[in-house]
Order: sequence, then structure tokens, then C-alpha cells
Amino acid sequence: MGGWPSALRAQQKAMPVIGFLGVATAAVYAPWIAAFRRGLDETGYAEGKNVTIEYRWAENNGDRLPALAADLVARKVDVIMTTGGTNGILAAKGATATIPIVGITAFDNLVATGLVAALGLDGGLISGELSRETAEAVARAVRQETGASHALAVLIEVDDGPDRIDFGGSIHLAIAAEEGVESRRSRIYGGRDWVRLGAVELGLDCLRRYLQGLPVTERTDFERV
Repeated sequence: MGGWPSALRAQQKAMPVIGFLGVATAAVYAPWIAAFRRGLDETGYAEGKNVTIEYRWAENNGDRLPALAADLVARKVDVIMTTGGTNGILAAKGATATIPIVGITAFDNLVATGLVAALGLDGGLISGELSRETAEAVARAVRQETGASHALAVLIEVDDGPDRIDFGGSIHLAIAAEEGVESRRSRIYGGRDWVRLGAVELGLDCLRRYLQGLPVTERTDFERV
């Protein structure tokens, strides 16, 4: 299985269809969707012109995910992209064994999410300062646990202190695939919300680069240093 650019180009239909499975609401995922559309645009796809995106939102009710995933499969989407951790990926995997699935996880606090225990991660590795190695461990564990073709882990470590324009954060991201793991670290400034939004855009841009065979270490517009 592969990611969305290669999966879409492999299809013969006039307009390929991407299924987007969100665990929360459209409003919560607005930054993700904006970044996702920009990434598609950079690969030559424009929503409504040469690609269709089918959105399904669980609205913070995990029990709805299996039915929503099944609905996307019935819609005959060409690839399913899901965010919000392992629940969305597992729901997609439970609905199809043939459609490519791209899963993304982004966490501010690995312990609070319960991911450390759920994936059997090394508590010693997670309890200390976040690093590229931490992101690699999370991406590998998510991919192994869910069976997704690719897993993108974006770990956000914001600076201490009051929020301000020069407030920054460190971003540790990793992409796990059958071929191995790619990772990188970045710094972003501009306040807590900007750091988190920038981390999302950086992660999706790096995933796009990886799927296109481009280096993920090249600096992007989302970075401030």
C-alpha cells in the first residue's frame, strides 16, 4: 500500500476520490484540512477540479468511526487518510483490506493520551525530553499496531512561559513505512497556536515529500529558524 499521490495516480477513474476520516469535528480539523489541501495543490491536485474529497467526522464519538469508515469504503474512495491516533486507523483497517490508508498522529503529551501504555512503548524513552528517537519509536509502534502502510508521528514540545509572539516550540516528527523510518527536528516560533498549526503543516509537507521520494530534511516555509 502507498500514500495519496502514488495511490491517486494509479487509479483509472476520471476524478479520484480521497476519503478523510476525522475523529473530531470539521472545525477542530480546519488547520489540518487547509494544510492537506495545500499539499495536494503542490502535487497537482485541486479539490473539486481533478480530485474529490469525501469527509466523515466522528464528532468526538469513537463508536461512530467503524460505520464512517465503512461508508467511505462503500463510496469507493481510492485512499483513506485518517488523523487522531490509532482509533481512526484501526477503524479504516477494519473496513477494508485493499484501500491504501495513511494514518497521522500528533501529540502534545504522549503519557496523557495513553499512547505509551496502548502501544507498549518504552516508558524510559518517553518520560525524558522528546527527541527524533521518540518520534521514530511512536511512528514505528503506530504502524505496527495498526497495520497502516505509513504512519506519521508529530510530537510538539512547546517552550515554558507565557504565550507571546516570540514563543516557540520544538517539533519532532517521524515517518514509518515498510522501507524504514525517516525523522527530523524543527523549531517554530509565533505563539502556542502558531506552533501547533505549523507542526501540522510541517508534518503533512514532510509526508508529501517522503511519498514523492524527496528529502524530508529540506527546510520548508513553515519553519522560522
